[in-house]
Amino acid sequence: MINFNLHWSKDAWNGVIESDAKGYYAWLPAVFIYQDLQWDFFEKIEKQKYYDVHHYYDYREGWKGKPINKYFAGVAVMELPFFLVAHIWALASGEEADGFSKSYPLTISLGTLFCLGIGLWYSAKLGKIYGFKPIIISFALLIFTFGTNLFYYALIEPGMSHIYSFSLFAAIAYYFQNWIISQKDKYLYFVAVLSGLALMVRPVNCIFIFALPFLTGNWKTLISLPAQLNSKKIIIISLLLIILFPCLQSLLFYLETGDFIIYSYGTESFNFAAPHFWDILFSYKKGLFLYTPIYGVALILASVIYTYKKDYFRLLSLALFFIIINYILSSWWSWWYGGSFSGRPYVDFGIIFLILLMSVLNQLKGIKFYLTSILLIALVALCQIQTYQYRYYLIHWEDMTKEKYWEVFLKIP
Repeated sequence: MINFNLHWSKDAWNGVIESDAKGYYAWLPAVFIYQDLQWDFFEKIEKQKYYDVHHYYDYREGWKGKPINKYFAGVAVMELPFFLVAHIWALASGEEADGFSKSYPLTISLGTLFCLGIGLWYSAKLGKIYGFKPIIISFALLIFTFGTNLFYYALIEPGMSHIYSFSLFAAIAYYFQNWIISQKDKYLYFVAVLSGLALMVRPVNCIFIFALPFLTGNWKTLISLPAQLNSKKIIIISLLLIILFPCLQSLLFYLETGDFIIYSYGTESFNFAAPHFWDILFSYKKGLFLYTPIYGVALILASVIYTYKKDYFRLLSLALFFIIINYILSSWWSWWYGGSFSGRPYVDFGIIFLILLMSVLNQLKGIKFYLTSILLIALVALCQIQTYQYRYYLIHWEDMTKEKYWEVFLKIP
């Protein structure tokens, strides 16, 4: 219903695929409609036929004098089934089958919701493997979905990459756990294929590898993993499956430029000597824990419980994962990630925070459980209010300050 209210009325569909989402999506019409990886159709589509001053965005960069799409094609691969549905509908209904008419963005928005559902389904299955109670799993999924920016990127900016990465990592974590428990090779192969696709969605997704020690649960299991790779055949097949989608991306680069390996982001890069480690978490500009505090609450409460139970492996592996991803993400030149609600790259790694949330709720009993639940519900309400404020520009997309934040705090126009 929210999706219909936001995107299906009047000309609202124009805003479904905007900003970075245009670059992710553009591979589909470029390959399947225009057969044009020199991006000449951009001039006709973006600057003429569908030009909108509020949504115009040039996703192209230059490479050796040739225009390239600076965004990787992994999101397009995951959007492909929904794109094909829209294209068939456009051809059958007489709508312009140009890849950008109304049916295409609306179908993509529904596809993102489908992908979110897949991610939450894998999250629930993973919770069962950990032995969490069904009621706890359901409650945690509701809290995380509506109490973080997962909600925003599923519904308001559905063309971005974050929901797709979230779903991939939920599936990877699920199959990784199955591989550890059953030692069946097929689960490792699922992990390999999905990992390759995750790399094609966003190369920085490779940092999810630092979550694997936490997911193993203990030191003994972690050090036993190499023994499960007990043949060259398993290793070779896994490596081939991992590189399958990155090789597809290299092929697309070659068709664009004649080079298999390029750096498509131009002058944009990481500055590892000057990370904004504190700002990305706490600043009024874009602080993750300020605008979506459930991330912080899950992290803190889980750490307290691991300490109390003397589960130092999980505590240290969680700390290692969070410190590393926070360092890398905050080292990006635009550490606030442009026009975004809260710290949007953390949505990708939401499965880890979901595990923490489920672990906390599963451990608490009696009054502690009820008080924690009340706190979480209050933080869901806060997130929903701030999401609403962001959508209607009370919270600015890039220029928030302490004064501006408290001036509009909890105000609803």
